[in-house]
Amino acid sequence: MKFIPKLSKVQWHAWDTLHDATTELLLYGGAGYGGKTYLGCVWLLSMMITYPNTRYFVVRKKITDVIDSTIQVFWEVCQDYSLSKDLFATNEKANTITYIPTNSTIKCMECMRMPSDPLYNRFGSKNFTCGWIEEAQEIEKAAMERLDLIVGRCKNKEYGIKKKLLMTCNPSKNWLYTDIYRIRDRLPARFEFIQALPTDNEFGDQNYIEGMRNSTSIVQRQRMYEGKWEYDDEPGQLVMYSWLTNLLDVYGLDGVVHCGVDPAEYGANSDQSTIQIVIGNRVLPVQAWRGSDYKGRPEQYDEWCADQVITAMQYCGHTWEAKNIVIDTVGVGSGLWSALRSKGHTCTRFEGGARAMVRHGDKRRYKNLRSQAYWELREKIRQGQLALDELDEQLADDLQGVHYQDSDTVITIEDKKETRKRLGRSPDKADALMMACWQIPRTGGSGTAVQIQRKQQHI
Repeated sequence: MKFIPKLSKVQWHAWDTLHDATTELLLYGGAGYGGKTYLGCVWLLSMMITYPNTRYFVVRKKITDVIDSTIQVFWEVCQDYSLSKDLFATNEKANTITYIPTNSTIKCMECMRMPSDPLYNRFGSKNFTCGWIEEAQEIEKAAMERLDLIVGRCKNKEYGIKKKLLMTCNPSKNWLYTDIYRIRDRLPARFEFIQALPTDNEFGDQNYIEGMRNSTSIVQRQRMYEGKWEYDDEPGQLVMYSWLTNLLDVYGLDGVVHCGVDPAEYGANSDQSTIQIVIGNRVLPVQAWRGSDYKGRPEQYDEWCADQVITAMQYCGHTWEAKNIVIDTVGVGSGLWSALRSKGHTCTRFEGGARAMVRHGDKRRYKNLRSQAYWELREKIRQGQLALDELDEQLADDLQGVHYQDSDTVITIEDKKETRKRLGRSPDKADALMMACWQIPRTGGSGTAVQIQRKQQHI
């Protein structure tokens, strides 16, 4: 079967790159609604049809997102090319789709960070012809590096197929920005970046594209419509984006282990339970799960969450003390705190509505403890007292989504309900980082703050 794709001009550029003899890793997208998912599905479908007994993967952070989103587009693409589902064998247990005439397979995989497997060694024994990381801004660099090693290992030599790893993404100031986008004009030969904007999508819904252009959110319009990776900040924003990216250039120095935990209630699908560990000034990748991820008995949910916290602390590789674990104990967090105490770990309670504390050298006034803790986090970020190896997109969005008011008398962090409205969800990761940093000494305050050192710039 000769496969002739229906693509836009920019998609054709990507298509040619996916079939050249040089490029091994293609980053495509950098905006919303640019035909990223469609391109990935058409590419893998064409490879399955053309090359018998080959194997491919589609990876997202959560397997449910692959099944419920990416694969649904795949079936739409099949329909566009008049390919019946009867030509495919689906194995829901193995999460595979096989094109029966050629016996070629797509495997859907999850790429969630696991404390017990921070280097993603679980992918090491797998062999694939080519692969696709969808929504790559959600994936850690370590995961990409491991996945890059398992492509080019199934029938590539037999068919003369160049190993290819396609990554599709939205703008994000994490490793995609620092390692690819920022040096896009001088990338190594095996790398390629192709920007795809909504206006490049000639087959898309023009009314939807116009809605993106008219978005009232400055940040969302710049990121998703204009494809601007260095997007601007909004008035009243607690944390500026440039401050966060500056933390990518700060040396990480080990020290005391601090942890913030923002728990979600049992069965919750929207909010996440988040664990943020900070070692010295190093902000580790956040760990999160939804209340709906737990499948056990409701009365044992708090104990299960406590085990998640203990496991995360044990795998951080440093000695830790329970008093440096700060838990939001308003509402559902109280049960988690009690469960940890019953296991011999008496953690620190955090109640955001409580009165602000008197801190040595701080003459500001705050509406409550939450306002004070967030303001201190702001200053740590602004002054470069924290270090990031990569910037988690959701964490960045959370921190930028929190707004404040600074009157002549008091600093007030807006009610969490307002932040929810702005983000469309709870700022779980920002809350966890705020609590993790609450007990870390500040420059000019009591205790000794970590020394600030800048990484040497080589790019």
